[in-house]
Amino acid sequence: MPTDSVSEVTPVPQRISCDIAIVGYGPVGMVLSGLLAQRGFDVVVVERHHTLYPLARAGHYDGETMRTFQELGVAGAVELAAQPMLQWDLVTAEKEVLATIHIGEGARAGRRATSRTSPRSSASSIRAPATSGSVSSGG
Repeated sequence: MPTDSVSEVTPVPQRISCDIAIVGYGPVGMVLSGLLAQRGFDVVVVERHHTLYPLARAGHYDGETMRTFQELGVAGAVELAAQPMLQWDLVTAEKEVLATIHIGEGARAGRRATSRTSPRSSASSIRAPATSGSVSSGG
């Protein structure tokens, strides 16, 4: 189901020398590789897909996640793409709503929405800035 083309795909050589190898470039692999490269590690990421997955997999974040985005240098871009999350619907596989949790504005008097959602279309264009370490991918 992948859609968007990944621009930095390189073939994987038979032998790779690096400090850290990460298998998978999903939300965790992306963040981990960026943070480790910022700290000067030589990071290699191996991903089997050559395109981005079309559905949101890290579509919700809170204050702690935003601090990580700040450390990666992408907080401003994420903030522009994000929308306040005012409620959370727990649904079945058939999309039947089991419960609704109100968490944003109006949930309690004077409480601001602290959770955010990021639409897949705009979130997929956010990339971490270049770091002192190197990150490469291939599959």
